[in-house]
Amino acid sequence: MFQNVAWKDIEVGNILKILNNEMIPADFVLISCQDIKGVCYVETKNLDGETNLKIRTVNKHLNQTYRTDKEINTLKGSVVCEKPNNAIYKFEGYVDIASSEEKIPQSIENFMLRGCIIRNSEYVIGSVVFTGMETKIMQNTAEPRYKFSNLELLNNKAIIIVFILQFVLALSGAIVSMIWIISNRSHHWMGKECNTIG
Repeated sequence: MFQNVAWKDIEVGNILKILNNEMIPADFVLISCQDIKGVCYVETKNLDGETNLKIRTVNKHLNQTYRTDKEINTLKGSVVCEKPNNAIYKFEGYVDIASSEEKIPQSIENFMLRGCIIRNSEYVIGSVVFTGMETKIMQNTAEPRYKFSNLELLNNKAIIIVFILQFVLALSGAIVSMIWIISNRSHHWMGKECNTIG
């Protein structure tokens, strides 16, 4: 049932199986894991710099019902959740299984974030909720702010002032020159008649 795919080919609604020490390619809700109690561990070093492992749990009903690939293949339903946002430590939603009327609530404890790494768990299985730029880690990225020292800011202001002064002086010089030429046109050497001998 499971096959290897590139990160760019993962779509919302896909069922992913992530093995131990693999990086998570998209945000997803946990459906099953190797541990019968539904406990798995994740390293969030790429998100918050913390090297200690975080515990994630699978809903008991989901973990007991969907253990094998064959059982996962029979899973039909949907995940209803919040819109994409940048709140890394918050998730609200529920899994709506088509075969029952039960809506299984999901929180951040049942949620895996893109960029995390599975640790001490043979595998985890989940349903993709956010991909690409809609993942929480990508929602938290921002354009870098350029930092300037006080000396650089003062230098920039001085350059702008010098440029403005040069422009004003050049413009006023051009205006004065044009006024002088217009007012002294009759006395200007180019305007005098030349007397020739002969």
